[in-house]
Formats: sequence, structure tokens, C-alpha cells
Amino acid sequence: MKEKLTGNDNFNVTSTVVSTDSSTSAASETSASINTVTTSLLITTVNQQKSEPTSAKSPTTPKPKTTSTVPQNSHSPASSPASPSSSRAITTTTTPGCISSAITTVTSVDIALVIDSSTSISRAYFQAIQSFIKLWAKNYSIGAGTNQVQFAFVTYSLWAAGYGSFSTVSDTIETLDSVVDDLAYQNHNDRNMFDALTKVSNTLTATGFKSGWRSNATHLMVVFSGDSFTGPDWRSIANNLRPQFDRVVAVGLTPNAATNQFQELLDLVGGDTSKVLYIRDSNVLPGIISWLESYAC
Repeated sequence: MKEKLTGNDNFNVTSTVVSTDSSTSAASETSASINTVTTSLLITTVNQQKSEPTSAKSPTTPKPKTTSTVPQNSHSPASSPASPSSSRAITTTTTPGCISSAITTVTSVDIALVIDSSTSISRAYFQAIQSFIKLWAKNYSIGAGTNQVQFAFVTYSLWAAGYGSFSTVSDTIETLDSVVDDLAYQNHNDRNMFDALTKVSNTLTATGFKSGWRSNATHLMVVFSGDSFTGPDWRSIANNLRPQFDRVVAVGLTPNAATNQFQELLDLVGGDTSKVLYIRDSNVLPGIISWLESYAC
């Protein structure tokens, strides 16, 4: 059964993580506040109680039981489908007031993207992320001027790599696209978040011409992750770095991100479940732009 919703559908859920081989091995339950935000995507649920859509300001509070097919854009753990009994198609629209080519610009924004380049995702998935970034950036006027947006990038796997500063990456949309093309995939199964956040701290957040960090801008950091982090503990530097940004959000790129690092991503963003989004595969990426833009305001 498919039910179309418009806007953000907020509800509480107890999700049951089920093994991918549909075996009867022990399942774990995680309670989370879920805010689903997708574009024409299917969420598969089991034993789900029906709820009527409502606005984000007046959420309903049904308590459905979901499998960890938490689908393609939901703040909840996800894994492989298990005997779905119902599905819901969800749509969303851009939040009014955000910077976009389609609406009035209201502020300047510096956006730092911290991107998993490890084998937690395939090379093709990584290339899809590159295409997604270009698609998202086209919504904005790129540059260092008033009411313009700057992007900067750090990728991480066995080590973290930087690709210049806000000012060098985002002087024009053409320059930004060229830098995105140069983002490098690492063929290692390591995800050194400590190195990645250190790189952000040392090269992107310092006030001054070299970093391009604008003290009068809104600052957003988005972390993309495909699986649990490795390397030295990163929590201390995350706690120090988070206050420098107006918002820190995370996107779990795979079912492994949901099942293996649910608490990690929650800790990374400061404990707010509404700031963590889980998707199932690269096909979903274009549908999360509206969710990201809602934080770039």
C-alpha cells in the first residue's frame, strides 16, 4: 500500500534491526525520533500502524514497528528489507527562506563537506556523491560575496585529504566543479574521522583570508559516512569543533552506517537525532538536497 505525504512526517519509532539473510538471529531494538525527508522514495515497514500526516510543528506520535529497512531517507537505522507489509511514498519541498536559485537569498553560507572515501562505499557510489555535490551547488550563487555560498571539502579513509580552502574552492561555480572532479577515492577500509576533523579545524575554520571562513556567514558541516569510524578517538575534537558551526549534520550512506555507527553519528552531531539522515544507496542522493538546504539557512 502506498500513501503519499507532503512535507516532513515526524513520528516516534522503535526500529528492529534484522539480519540481512532473514535468519532468526537476535535482533536489536533502538528507540529514535524520526523525521523522514525524501523525494519520491519508498519506506518499507513491518507491522506499521497508520498515522495521518501532519506538519513538522505538530508531529503525531504513533509507535510503529519498523524493520531496519529504514529506507531511503530517514533518521533511523537501516539495513536490508525483511518481508515488508506496507510502503509509503514520501515527498518534500524546499524549506522557505533558505538560499536557493529559486527563492530570495537571505544570508551567506559556508558549507564544509566531510566525505567518506573508503571502501565502505564503492567507487561508483563515490562518483555519484561527486555528481550530487555539483547538482546541489547549482542551487546557489557561488562565491565569497554577500548572499553567496562557499563550499569546501575534506575526504577521509586511511588518511584525510583537503582540497584547498573556502576561498580557493568556491571563487566560481566552474572552479568548484573542477575541485569536485578532483576528489579522490581511497581503496582502504579505514575511516579516520580524527584526521578528517583535524583537517577541518586546521584548514577551514580559521578566520582570515587563507581559509575563506567568513565570520558573518552561517556555517554548516555535513559528514557523509558509510560505516563505523577507525583510528584515534575523534570525540574530543568533534566537541571542540562543533560550536564553531551553526549546524553539524550527518548522512549515513549505507545500511552499515545505521547498524554499526548509529551512536557515533548521533555523538558527532551533538545528540540531536533530527540531524542524522540514513539512506540506503546512491540513487537517493538527489532526494536529500531539500533536507540539507533546510540546515543551510
